[in-house]
Amino acid sequence: MAFVHGKNAKVYVNGADLSPYLRRVTTDLQANAVDTSTIGTNSRRYIAGQLNSNITADGLWDQQDLTGGGIYPNPETILGPALGTDFSIWTILPAGDAAGGYGYTIKSDETQYEITAPYDNAVAFTVAAQGCEGYSASRILQVLGAETATGNGTGVDNTTASTNGGTGVLQVTAGSPGAATLVVKVQHSPDNTTYTDLITFASVLGSDAPTSQRLTVAGTVNRYVRAQWTITGSTPSFTFSLLFGRG
Repeated sequence: MAFVHGKNAKVYVNGADLSPYLRRVTTDLQANAVDTSTIGTNSRRYIAGQLNSNITADGLWDQQDLTGGGIYPNPETILGPALGTDFSIWTILPAGDAAGGYGYTIKSDETQYEITAPYDNAVAFTVAAQGCEGYSASRILQVLGAETATGNGTGVDNTTASTNGGTGVLQVTAGSPGAATLVVKVQHSPDNTTYTDLITFASVLGSDAPTSQRLTVAGTVNRYVRAQWTITGSTPSFTFSLLFGRG
């Protein structure tokens, strides 16, 4: 067994690393069961139904860097505008951000953003989001960090191929100004030597950050998967994270 402390967790939302502000995040993963009992059955019978997920989180509200120009985008600039919009993209890493590690990616509709200002404590916030299209248990292909040139990550071994497709989530937390561009791909391979493209995310400009993307793919996913990125422009730098989960 290898237990981990919650202090190591990381949470990225819509291209922002909100970990430095959060005190707790709860991911409620569900699968409903449909009752198929009929006359004459002594015990109830069920079949597996649809997946569902919910997210709740709370943390400390910060009045600084409300323009998003600080080291970390303020939760107010990320969570406030997301309320009532079509969806938010969450990356939740309970054991921290480590290559080949595990996490969850969830596409969600933010349903609550609450700020509390008690007379005897720090100003805090809570946020709640309803998952839509389920969730994806994923492997970390690219640890959040800055890259300045084209490259690729190390192949992650899933022990076998699968035929149910998968979901990739890209979180870009920072980008250099100017004409710099970033194109990120998920690639797969049967032998960890010859890789082909599996998912190609839309091109990201440095000025787009913070931003996130979520793409799905159908069909076969080979045993090994990795991140690949192409960076162009003058003195470019992009900070991004990439996860991929099999269907």
